[in-house]
Amino acid sequence: MSGKKENLLKWVKSLPEGADLGELWAAVRKLLPADPVLKFCFRNRQFIRDFGAEGYHLIKNVRPQVGEVVMDAISFLNLNERETSIKGEEMVIRSEGLRGNLGQRDCEKLLAGADKIPEGLRKYYLVFTGTVWVYSVDSRRRIPCLIWHKGCWNMWLCPLDADFGMRGRILVPRRMPPPPPSRPNDALPSGSGAHEWQGPYEL
Repeated sequence: MSGKKENLLKWVKSLPEGADLGELWAAVRKLLPADPVLKFCFRNRQFIRDFGAEGYHLIKNVRPQVGEVVMDAISFLNLNERETSIKGEEMVIRSEGLRGNLGQRDCEKLLAGADKIPEGLRKYYLVFTGTVWVYSVDSRRRIPCLIWHKGCWNMWLCPLDADFGMRGRILVPRRMPPPPPSRPNDALPSGSGAHEWQGPYEL
């Protein structure tokens, strides 16, 4: 057993009853392999590429992230059930439940700063379920995806009736901790949720 693990076990055993589980989880995470993390500064903007001018009709779009956002790339599959793929429509539902339904404007911001996307994500494709287009020719619903292809990141529209598998990832913004009170005796309103990431929302 490594020294880190031994120290962690000793620390866990020394915890009093009712100890802060958040602090415990933070310590455990230090022993886990580091996942690629993205950190971007988002600003509100219109589409850089408007697929509406290419025969598509926009049926869903969420507000983009604003400000500096730290995100984790996670799988939408239920690995405990040994899933290897799911249909796009189910992926959209799961993404919303995981708060990972970013849209095309977020996708385009990442594409514009593609040099900041960790190299570890090049083996995956990133899906952005918060924007849905319907193609007028075949009526298929599509979402933006970022895919590493021929040495660079590319934005493609992927049909939702296709299978999305092990290489797919959604981006989930991290919840930010509550800001410190402005004065020593100040306190945040109970249940205000002011520290929680609560978007994106439907436009």
